[in-house]
Amino acid sequence: MKEVDATGCIVAPGAIDLHNHYDLQLNWDPYATMSGWHGVTSVAIGQCGFGFAPCKPKDQEAAMRLLTRIEAIPLSTMEKGLPWDWESFPQWMDSLAKRPLGVNVGALVPFNPLRLYVMGIEESRERVHATEAETHQMQALVHEAMKAGAFGWSSMKTLINRPDDGRFIPSQVASNEEYLALAQVLSDFGVGSIGWTRGAAERPRANTTRAAFFCAAPKIGVGRNSVIVRHRAARYKLAPRAGGSLRARGCNVFAEEWRRYTGQDQGLPTFRQRALHE
Repeated sequence: MKEVDATGCIVAPGAIDLHNHYDLQLNWDPYATMSGWHGVTSVAIGQCGFGFAPCKPKDQEAAMRLLTRIEAIPLSTMEKGLPWDWESFPQWMDSLAKRPLGVNVGALVPFNPLRLYVMGIEESRERVHATEAETHQMQALVHEAMKAGAFGWSSMKTLINRPDDGRFIPSQVASNEEYLALAQVLSDFGVGSIGWTRGAAERPRANTTRAAFFCAAPKIGVGRNSVIVRHRAARYKLAPRAGGSLRARGCNVFAEEWRRYTGQDQGLPTFRQRALHE
């Protein structure tokens, strides 16, 4: 046991960074800078439906290009920083585990590479409805990922985010049925989280969130990451309201709410505005 002199310091549990995009950076920065410098000891990656697994070797550039504009990550940085010593999601987690990580890492299965993996580059970005076989394959891949240690899956429906070619991304065109099928996988495990990034231009509409809650019930907690645009402060109440109505039916569902105005990071102004509406 090591004794540390904490005189003049604040001793507190580490913070959990619920929303970030350290999927790439952890390959060369095991401390998740800057989060690690501010007391964060655990990060949750795979947010907004973006990530790098599962991914076939021939689709690696397509997977990286989905992030260049939306998450402002240069393609050259990804090409140099990603070792690509994986194809499946379990292999991706094994690759991360080989790094000398200085933070705890929890991973969601990102929907965009998942759909791209199953349907191909063009079909995944253009076709609304997956076939029954494709949906079952996506369910099987999420099941495989959960067994390997993933804690759920994530997606993004807001239409204001576009990649460098200006077209839709897989998560923006996917049908409700695919999301409900993936929610059912979490129900089968009895534990998990859904990262649901939404916005003012979202498609399909908000009732999909309630339906996903219902499919994932009765045993799991569902988190929804919410990006608020146009300063529509009242929208943050939607997730707790949906979770509350299901808990009234006996479902063990809980909603998390992370919110940010466009162009404004989460901070004191956000919390102040939220308090004024409660």
